[in-house]
Amino acid sequence: MSVNTFQSKRGHTRVKFEPLNVSCSLVCLTPQSPMAQVINTTLSPIEYEPDRSDTPTLVLPEVRAIDLDNVFQHGAVNQYLTLDSLEWTVDGKSINSVWTEGVDYEIIKTEDDTRGALKVFKNLGANEKAVLHFKGKFFDWRTGIIIDVESGDEALICTDKGENIMQCHIDKPVIEYDPLFDDLLLYDYKKAREISVYGSRADYINGKSFEQTINVVLTDGTTECATLPDGVSMKLVKLGSDAALVANSEENPEVMAISYPNIKFDMRLIDKADYEVQFLKGSTMVCRATIGLHTSCTMPVLGQGAIGSDIAASQKEYFNSVLLNLADRQVEYPELYYLIQWFTQAKYNDNGTWKYAAQKMWQRGVNMEAAVADLGIGLTQNNSFFDFWFELEAHKPCQLLTDENGLILTDEDGNFLID
Repeated sequence: MSVNTFQSKRGHTRVKFEPLNVSCSLVCLTPQSPMAQVINTTLSPIEYEPDRSDTPTLVLPEVRAIDLDNVFQHGAVNQYLTLDSLEWTVDGKSINSVWTEGVDYEIIKTEDDTRGALKVFKNLGANEKAVLHFKGKFFDWRTGIIIDVESGDEALICTDKGENIMQCHIDKPVIEYDPLFDDLLLYDYKKAREISVYGSRADYINGKSFEQTINVVLTDGTTECATLPDGVSMKLVKLGSDAALVANSEENPEVMAISYPNIKFDMRLIDKADYEVQFLKGSTMVCRATIGLHTSCTMPVLGQGAIGSDIAASQKEYFNSVLLNLADRQVEYPELYYLIQWFTQAKYNDNGTWKYAAQKMWQRGVNMEAAVADLGIGLTQNNSFFDFWFELEAHKPCQLLTDENGLILTDEDGNFLID
């Protein structure tokens, strides 16, 4: 007797990747040698402040990427720029046709976050301006696509010596915050629940904690200002607005402090926000710098119930708990980062066909507890099966807590309560 066989038509599918959100902006990394310089043409020889031949100006095309799938690296991606794509222009012309490489400028090509930076040795003439522009490419290894990046224009300027030019710089123009890497968030959570922790709170404040301090440097000419000069004020605004923000206010609780030379944010209250720090002399703005803040929570690569064994026929209560893993570790206290919802669904045999009953929704949180009688299962081989699982989503940004009358709640020290 011949054996009949059959193979279905092959189907094809693939992983679909979300496109990267990419930005590129020119940032001066040398506050002691800013984009603006002053020339004193009354002296012989002429003097520059700063003299770029001694103190070069370093301009970084800061290329940043955000991957909504959390596969590609978040944050700075300059190290992935291809060397043959690094293209700088001066006043719209290729830089090597205007300046001499090795004498007037150098392009940094090291494989790190400064790749593509332009080191300028050239001193400009009085009232001369040089408009810089950058283009480059990097490889998105997820999709195999080459991504083009392009900056806006920024100008090197040189003015005859008169009143000093003020410039401002910030050490963290963009902050990417991930709660899963925040030791301070975990410390506060444990302390609130009287779980033993080592050290003091200050030991857990670092560059990845929700308390983010941005250092601001104001230069008057080439001199860094330890305090604000007379007649100069600093204010923080939402990008696109002129209204000054007030720290620790009900309107802007995410702003913890505004006091030169620091601005402090609480990233627990921020999803995505853009700010601008402005310096004013009287009512005239003399310089400004932007700050971009974004929170993105890493999602687990594996999630399952901690208990997967069968239950006894005499068991009255069913218990389980969440077990989550990141790529490099198990998640401690998952409820701190995720909103977790438990489900079960009974399974039964209907005349030889296995079918599912309606799914049941249980508690939210890391633990599940249910009466076995409520699971919808029986005590025979045809109706004693059920599936269990949980679904989760990253917590949204915290909000101020209010009472039934809409009044903001505070603790005994007057600090806002958030959740």
